[in-house]
Amino acid sequence: MKSLFVFVCFLFSPVRGWIGIGCLLATDRVLWNRINPIMDVNAICFSLAAGLAIAHTRGDGVQTNTVLHFALVGLWMLCCVLQILSVTRLGRAYEVVLAATVVSVLSCVYQTVDAPEIMALRAFMFVVGNVTLSYLGILLMDDFSDTYIHICRTLIFILGDLRLAGVWMSVYMLCVGHQARSNSAFASPNHVPLQQCVTTSAPAAVPYSPEEEDTTLLKSGSSASSMVMDDAGLLREALARKGFSRECTN
Repeated sequence: MKSLFVFVCFLFSPVRGWIGIGCLLATDRVLWNRINPIMDVNAICFSLAAGLAIAHTRGDGVQTNTVLHFALVGLWMLCCVLQILSVTRLGRAYEVVLAATVVSVLSCVYQTVDAPEIMALRAFMFVVGNVTLSYLGILLMDDFSDTYIHICRTLIFILGDLRLAGVWMSVYMLCVGHQARSNSAFASPNHVPLQQCVTTSAPAAVPYSPEEEDTTLLKSGSSASSMVMDDAGLLREALARKGFSRECTN
């Protein structure tokens, strides 16, 4: 819903209105955004607005040969493929810096402005791709990828040539499918013999003693009461910070 709101405001607002969209997203992030351990929604919306703005302003960019565009995007795609297939394990900073460098260069290179329908398709694929990849990263137990890495790998959907964007979408899906197939989380569990699951030695017999049971109960009771006292103290401290009086706490 946030991405749809950003896209609609981007279409019907003037160029100066894009600053207002950024301010709204920043306000939402500071005041009302809830921390989501799976993905950063505001990062996706920020990247969507920035990608659409860059793609819209490339109509007056520097007229260069298309070889530069294909070379930059090709290098970007090659690095992403190597990272997805775990051939190389560069840090997050290197991948983010590479994507930022390529995006900075592409923002100055000329490219025809797409029709609103093509722009909407690119935005839709970018948002759906990032949301899907965030959940797939958890299923694949990929600790090296997060929302920012997915954004760096999928900005080609918005900033790349239309043919390159289509090719990259297919390549990305094939790479993720290969990773899912080779991952142990999707493999069939190995057969473990029953003898390995059952311990061979029987537990040693412990003699029963009523005195030890009484002391154990006393120790557990004293520890439980101390925990209750600690919790009560923490509750009083929290209420005091909130401005409640001691009488209300009691």
